[in-house]
Amino acid sequence: AASAKNGKLHMDVSDPVLWNAEQPYLYTLLLQCGREIIPFAVGLREISVKDGVVLLNGQKLRLRGVNRHDSDPTVGYAVTPGQMRADLLLMKQHNINAVRTSHYPSSPLLLDLCDRLGLYVLEEADIECHGVTTLYGPAADFCKIADDPAFAAPIMDRIQRLVLRDRSRTCVLFWSMGNEAGYGENFVAAERWVKQTDPTRLTHYEGAAHMPAGKQLDCADLDIKSGMYTSPDDLRRYVEQPGGKPFVLCEYCHAMGNGPGDLEDYEQVLDAYDRAAGGFVWEWCDHAVFA
Repeated sequence: AASAKNGKLHMDVSDPVLWNAEQPYLYTLLLQCGREIIPFAVGLREISVKDGVVLLNGQKLRLRGVNRHDSDPTVGYAVTPGQMRADLLLMKQHNINAVRTSHYPSSPLLLDLCDRLGLYVLEEADIECHGVTTLYGPAADFCKIADDPAFAAPIMDRIQRLVLRDRSRTCVLFWSMGNEAGYGENFVAAERWVKQTDPTRLTHYEGAAHMPAGKQLDCADLDIKSGMYTSPDDLRRYVEQPGGKPFVLCEYCHAMGNGPGDLEDYEQVLDAYDRAAGGFVWEWCDHAVFA
């Protein structure tokens, strides 16, 4: 039986089949308003952190992920649903189970495919500001926009649009606040809004590793300790410390050309420590276009 309260739908499901990447079981939810009936695929699963370990449905989760842009060697960035599906099937064939949508929300079509094929998603807001150092000078580094009240509303808006659009997607396990945009009060406020709005997923932002000079800002609403190209030795040192948050390598093992020679070193650390939740190789494919 279903009931509605405070704008939320509540439904009891006895002995549910839980969704995961190896068994992406989806129920069909029928939403009826008057004579209109809308079917929606729904998976049941729980993502959580216990004692510094990321758990999916109560079991330790290991992310074997890649960073993905919309890209195809024949059409560039204007990919079709068929090309999205081909990407994801190729990932599944190579034991990849997770995608980071670097560095913007992916098409809803991609998320629907991840729901159905079984891939975990770290979905990222469209916030990035590599040009800040050039604009404000080296002393500002990445901090200016993250801490400038003039950018509070745009940062909040982009993160809110991410969450409100895709919070019903089963595959989305993590919300990422953005990429390489520094850390400041604007992100602290956005993270607080995300946790209040959707406490059922984990929050991530690698930018929290780069505090403004002379400040120590709140990171309580971030569930994940994130690193970008953290060395295997530094990763090992972090996860060997008692307590602390689980660690996710949001980018590592730069896999373009002959770059990923350290993959085995990372795998040994990730296999040995439960608090090392895995990571996302940079990146899924080269962006060259055939003439």
